[in-house]
Order: sequence, then structure tokens, then C-alpha cells
Amino acid sequence: MFATHSAYAVKHHECSLSYGVGTHNEIVNGFANVVGSIFTLGYADITDLKWSGAYNMKYAYHPVKFLGLGVITSYQTSKGDIVEGSSKNKESNERVVVGKAVGKYLAIMPSVSLNWFDFNYVCMYSKAAVGYSMSKSKQTRFDPREYKKTSEDNWAYQLTPVALEVGSPLVRGFFELGFGHEGILAFGVKCKF
Repeated sequence: MFATHSAYAVKHHECSLSYGVGTHNEIVNGFANVVGSIFTLGYADITDLKWSGAYNMKYAYHPVKFLGLGVITSYQTSKGDIVEGSSKNKESNERVVVGKAVGKYLAIMPSVSLNWFDFNYVCMYSKAAVGYSMSKSKQTRFDPREYKKTSEDNWAYQLTPVALEVGSPLVRGFFELGFGHEGILAFGVKCKF
């Protein structure tokens, strides 16, 4: 007998690229910045903090159609100004930029996904991942020329209760709603083979 390859056959491998916003790092660092500002009574702060969003890459193997086992890598950066001064200062209401803050974040997480349903052109699934996160940050002050570097290792995670993918059996676009290092909202493209 001759075997024929069908685009509708079970695809065991998938690779995806996605972009996420509202990540764990953004939320935790935003909270830490507020707390730090409270403890310094508003004198020292990091402002205009801009996040790159999370750039995510995933590989998954599907031993059966409804179960995916894989690994996710997620990377993002942040940049901001270090400001000092207080609006409560009677001599000067000016807040002055005294330096720059830069951060880099990488997470590597084994993952498991369960399909609610998987038809030829649409699939709904949930996903969970737990792994390792490393971050490096550098704060550079202009005068005197000094800097502070920090590195931190921690747990990484992603919980995605609702995700939807749409497209052909081989290439699909998707979006995911969840919380963690990939973001509250992530969207991208995946290939199945």
C-alpha cells in the first residue's frame, strides 16, 4: 500500500513566534518603582520606563492530538531615566534626570498545553509553563560617573487559560490571554509539521 501525506494528518511538531504585552516583569517592576518612590518620599524615581514587550519563541511536541509538551523562551528589555528632586522642595520644583536605567530579561520555561478542541482550521487551548528567569540591570549616573549592575535569577511562569489559533492545518495565527513572562496578551504565528 502507498501512504499519502495529508495536510489534515496529525502534526506532531510545532514552532511559534509571538509578541506579548503586560508581562510579569513590567507589572512587578512598576510596583517596585511605586514602592521605591514612596520610601524616598518621591525624591528618587525611575521615570519614562519603556518596555520592549516580550519576544517569545516556542517549540512543542504533540504525542497525542490534545496534548503539547514543549519549551518556551521569552526575552524583553526596559529603558528609563533616573530622576531626583522633589516637587515639595521649596527652593526648586525641578526634577532632574541624573542617569539612565537599562534592564534585560530572559526566561526559559518547559510547558504543557491542552487543547479544548482542534479542528482543521481552528483550535482552542490552555497552557501552563514554569521555569527559570534571569535578569540583568544597569543604572548609570551621569555625575559622578558611576553605575550599579545587578543580576537576579528567579522562577519564570506563564498561565494561559484561554488561547485561540486560526488558519490552515500547517500555518496558523494565534492569540493568548494569560499572565506571566509571555504577557497578559500575546499574539503570533505558528507552524505545524
